Amino acid sequence: MRARRGTGTTEPGDATRRLALATLAFTIAEASILALSGYTGAVVADLELSSAQTGALTATLTVTFGLVQVPTGLLARRVGTRATLVVGLLLFAAGALGSATTPSYGRMVITQAVTGAGAGMIVPSASAVAMHPDPLINTRRQGVVGSGWGIGYLLGLLVIPWLVPSWRAALGALAVAAALTGLTALALLRTSPRVLAGGAAGTELRLGRGVWSLALIMAGIAMANVGASAWAPAILGEAGASRGEALLAASMIGWGILLGALGGPVTVARGYGVPGVATVAAILMTTSLLVLAAEPGALGSLAALFTIGVATGIVFPVLLGSVPVVAGTTHPSGQALVAGIVNGTGMLGASAGPPVVGLVADATGAVAPGVAALCVGPAVSCLFALGVLRGAQHPRARETSATQGG
Repeated sequence: MRARRGTGTTEPGDATRRLALATLAFTIAEASILALSGYTGAVVADLELSSAQTGALTATLTVTFGLVQVPTGLLARRVGTRATLVVGLLLFAAGALGSATTPSYGRMVITQAVTGAGAGMIVPSASAVAMHPDPLINTRRQGVVGSGWGIGYLLGLLVIPWLVPSWRAALGALAVAAALTGLTALALLRTSPRVLAGGAAGTELRLGRGVWSLALIMAGIAMANVGASAWAPAILGEAGASRGEALLAASMIGWGILLGALGGPVTVARGYGVPGVATVAAILMTTSLLVLAAEPGALGSLAALFTIGVATGIVFPVLLGSVPVVAGTTHPSGQALVAGIVNGTGMLGASAGPPVVGLVADATGAVAPGVAALCVGPAVSCLFALGVLRGAQHPRARETSATQGG
């Protein structure tokens, strides 16, 4: 069951365990982003928070989530991806447990930062643990891992608040899940490829125009996704929906991400590269944002939000699946570093989405123009898709070696 250290290729049984644990870890990390959304009123009342303090809690988690991803990729090249995944899960568990038991706002900020750092370590590590050196197979595996984004979205926004009445109990449950997953990964992932002194075959890494284009494609898509997600309840509220109905509608993004992440590899199998997939996703995203801004009513809003999720989901596995070609590496630590760059930059774009809507809404007196302004995100994605086109395209399905399994 051991991996060949130079490539990170594993035997089928180990590959299945890696994929399952990576997907579970990714789901836990993504659920943390929305874990408190269904408990906002209870958290505010319990800790006696102002609106600014409430926003700061979310910002603390998301900022640390984004900032640690590139350092995690660098660390993985020295200690191995299994180590960074396990440390990330245990750090997440410590932070979530601390948040669940905190008596004050000040401590909550610290524990949320720890939670965000753990989640940020999990994301690139999970991508790397699931990696396969064949680009098409890697895309399929990144799609399975990426489905955890949609599942985590639905868990954090709907399922956990519905099943668990207390926000403290919800965070405690996430802590236990992360700790158990971390210990399971430590026990079952018996290999941990890393870059040794002098390097080895497949460990080379090309961080050129192509990699940064992948990152900026993700940033543009994430900006539109998170901006629409954050403001969807306000738009639907203006249309007369209750907060519960608005949150249920916003969950359509999660369903769309889930479907898109699993379906994205199909586009590659049919011969579409990163530029083509990014362009299609940008067109879908732009059209959906304009429909949402037009306040089309309940069904129209549901369709628009679902399509925003699909557009996001199909891009994720295609970008990360292309690492062996775009970055020129077949080593898991290279996947971790590129995934950290792509997702970390994506978090920066995501953090810009809600403020853009807010600024335009303040200037115009309506939310809809702010949602339309998010179209700048997909436009950025289209622009930087050309960088991948000039650099290294995702290989077509017919170029995949018939001798490699997945």
